[in-house]
Amino acid sequence: MRMAGKLDEDDKFDWTKGKAEGSPLPPNVSEYLQQVVFPCYFQMLDDEENKETVEKVLECLRELGEDLGPAAYNGYVAEKLMKYIILFLDKKAYC
Repeated sequence: MRMAGKLDEDDKFDWTKGKAEGSPLPPNVSEYLQQVVFPCYFQMLDDEENKETVEKVLECLRELGEDLGPAAYNGYVAEKLMKYIILFLDKKAYC
């Protein structure tokens, strides 16, 4: 984000509420999220038995949304994330 000049003086990304197109992320950031971060988090949500670890993963996902806005959840991520949220709310999650 720094290399793309997308951070302000407080190292915060200035995103706008609404559609992801309103505050696009640099392509390399989106690619990193899609190829590294989310697959790791989703794998942990699939396999982890420790509720505290799952809670931390969900907290990190929330923080990503707060820091990067709706563009962080573009593509398949939003759909897959909703699947996990529904599982947790229905108390059918693996943990």
